[in-house]
Amino acid sequence: MIRRRKGHQLRQNERNLLEGSRGGGVKCPGMCKLKGLAVYMFLGLMLTSIASAVPVVTFTNLNSVTTIVANFTQGWQFTTNSAVTVTDLGFFDGDQDGLLSVHEVGIFNAAGALLISGTVPTGVAAPLINQFRYVAVAPTLLPSGQTFRIGAYYPIGGEQIVITPVGLALDPSITYGGSRFFNGGGALNDPTSVTGSLGRFGPNFNILAAAAGAPELDPRSGGVALASLLLILGVAERRRRGSMVAA
Repeated sequence: MIRRRKGHQLRQNERNLLEGSRGGGVKCPGMCKLKGLAVYMFLGLMLTSIASAVPVVTFTNLNSVTTIVANFTQGWQFTTNSAVTVTDLGFFDGDQDGLLSVHEVGIFNAAGALLISGTVPTGVAAPLINQFRYVAVAPTLLPSGQTFRIGAYYPIGGEQIVITPVGLALDPSITYGGSRFFNGGGALNDPTSVTGSLGRFGPNFNILAAAAGAPELDPRSGGVALASLLLILGVAERRRRGSMVAA
């Protein structure tokens, strides 16, 4: 009797799926609601993360804009005061009218290993936030209390960089460690050479910012959301199978 009911249930499921493919909709109200809820939870966390990204460096005046010659990596060093999640890498567009060439931007750790990189396209293709054009990167966690360097490669001359910005403001999650550069190399390199200028603000980056009263999100938020999604779907599937066997 149980086998017959199982066979009947399987045939009914096949008919439901067939009706769904014909536009009639799959008859799984409970399961579909749970799947929809789980997906919305996951997407909600991801969209919240994207919406809360903020630049770590801002300034109000561009009095000391300098034109850079070709084949240099320009950047600066910083130390994290708390763990931060990098979401975007940026390149300075002084006139805000587009870039002359593509630019590699990357963040290196103290040992010189490239942790994050992205390519900012030529022209106005990359979104402009304040004076920087940004490209998204895979969210990457930089641990607290460690030193890093960010650099941007200048393949041709003519692009601008800010040496002494007025109204310089840094996100409290980092401490500025001075300007850095690397001469030559033909590509993005770890900018280890020290300069005497206040800054070499060609590259910049965005981090996730916590909403008021809420903990800061990091890449693990996506993992938690995905785990929650799988857990909800797994429980629902076990219940569905249990009800079929009981029938």
